Amino acid sequence: MRVMYVASNPKGHDDLDLPGEINDLQELLERGAGADPIEFRIYSDLRLNALTATIGRFRPDVLHFAAHGDGRSLLLSKGDGSEVELDGRALAALLKGLSARPRLVVLNACSSESVAAELVAHGGADWAIGTDATITNDAARSLTAALYQRLADGSSIGDAFAIATTHVEVADHGAVGATLHPTGRWEEAGGVRLVDPLRIVACLPVLDGWLDEGLTEPAGDFRPENPQVQFCVAGAPAAARQTVFFTDDESVRPGKGESLEEARSWIFESQPVAGEIWIADAHEYWGDMAWYVAVTTTDRRVVSASAMMSEALRRHYLDERWRGELPPSLKELVERTIAHLEREGGSRRGRRPAPRAPSSP
Repeated sequence: MRVMYVASNPKGHDDLDLPGEINDLQELLERGAGADPIEFRIYSDLRLNALTATIGRFRPDVLHFAAHGDGRSLLLSKGDGSEVELDGRALAALLKGLSARPRLVVLNACSSESVAAELVAHGGADWAIGTDATITNDAARSLTAALYQRLADGSSIGDAFAIATTHVEVADHGAVGATLHPTGRWEEAGGVRLVDPLRIVACLPVLDGWLDEGLTEPAGDFRPENPQVQFCVAGAPAAARQTVFFTDDESVRPGKGESLEEARSWIFESQPVAGEIWIADAHEYWGDMAWYVAVTTTDRRVVSASAMMSEALRRHYLDERWRGELPPSLKELVERTIAHLEREGGSRRGRRPAPRAPSSP
């Protein structure tokens, strides 16, 4: 995620707590959950004629304005400290011609809701946040801290905003609220993440085969108590050099001519595709077990994650819905499989990769 922070405080207006807000952001973004570092750049009193070119060079995912507002426009500062007004239509005109527009624009200014609405309506950004009244410095900092903490942790724009707006209302005792534009698209906002955290997901290859064929009912034998499971490392860093995927479950024992390391781990040197590294083998399992992944990068970082197998399956099918909304009968199979794994106290795995069952008879 790339965040461009534009700070502007024209002469003749109350001082904004810009240093405090910037310090909050720097600390939060350094602790982001994504495998790739979050880039954060600060621009103070950026000249209006340089704004578009600077955005075009940096290509931010989030464009953040810390400024004053009057209900119609943002009040930005020129290089000499004098004031210039920028309404939503004008800001959209500056942004929509870029090859890569910001996904989210945050207008952390008083009474900026109409600017946010106009900005999105005229194609300047996918999403924009504005406030509906005068906002105090404390509330502005609360909005910023809550929003970016959730975004950095991998929350969706919708989920991060829902938490942030609650913080604003508490900080200003309900005197001011925030709105995410365009309104009425909460479900869509709930599916947009700007940080892709390293995590483990898992699928059921037989069921995915049915989905690939457009089937809505089981087309063959499927045993929830003994499923074939395939794993994926998602959110892998672009600079991945080596990936180690492993379990420490004692029930996984070496087969004939196999070492313990070979039985319990995979090591890859392949680069992720769209942030994903799929484990080629699918094994049969009789119970839940913990899995771990560690990724080293070309810039000498190490990122890691862990998950129970049941958690990885739930993430793939139910939480993140990689395969979209499942047909009811197939969703029931997924839920039964997860429930069985979670109930099973002892975990066992097939010694060899399971043969791929045909997707239909």
